[in-house]
Amino acid sequence: MTVDGIDNTAHGTGTGTGTGTGTGTGAGAGAGAGAGAGAGAGNIPEDKILEYAWKWFEYHAAQRLLAFRYFLIFLGILAVALLKSAENGTHDLTKVLEFLGCFISIIFLLLEFRNAQLVDVGRKSLKKIESFDSYRSDIELKLITNDQGRCFLIRHSFLIKAIYVVCLCGFIMLARKPSLIMNENSAPSQILDNMKAKAKSSDIEKPVEAKKPIIQEE
Repeated sequence: MTVDGIDNTAHGTGTGTGTGTGTGTGAGAGAGAGAGAGAGAGNIPEDKILEYAWKWFEYHAAQRLLAFRYFLIFLGILAVALLKSAENGTHDLTKVLEFLGCFISIIFLLLEFRNAQLVDVGRKSLKKIESFDSYRSDIELKLITNDQGRCFLIRHSFLIKAIYVVCLCGFIMLARKPSLIMNENSAPSQILDNMKAKAKSSDIEKPVEAKKPIIQEE
């Protein structure tokens, strides 16, 4: 009995101690890991968050304007090339340039939609930062929030897209009706025919000199 009692007591003590220690240690480790993860995620300085959001907004806004500048350069080159080809009467080259203008306008319009999405992501982040309790409550200092509600007709997004669409419609119209910038009489074959017709008319109008009679001496 005594041996059995000692054995049972020891067995019970060991079981209870092991179970309690294991459970307590596991719970403590889990709580500590959760608390550490929460502290690491929530203790990011607000100035770092603001810097990250602002750099995102600044970078994609600059890319948006850079794409628009490149489009204006391509537009100027195409306009000069179209005028030169129209003056020289090269119909095939004019059509190629018109379709190229349509293609470039579509590409830059799609880039504008994508850049606008990326800029809006940064704008929403900055607006969220302005709603923090630690941010100043003066509305004049909340630039993103204060800029909301303006008329869409004076927004960069609307104006840039409008320019792309107008240029695209212009190139499509020229591709369908090249005579808007090209005179049909300016084709090389027509110019040659006009020159021949003028030469013939000048020959017809040229007075014929009367031949003097030849007197033979006897």
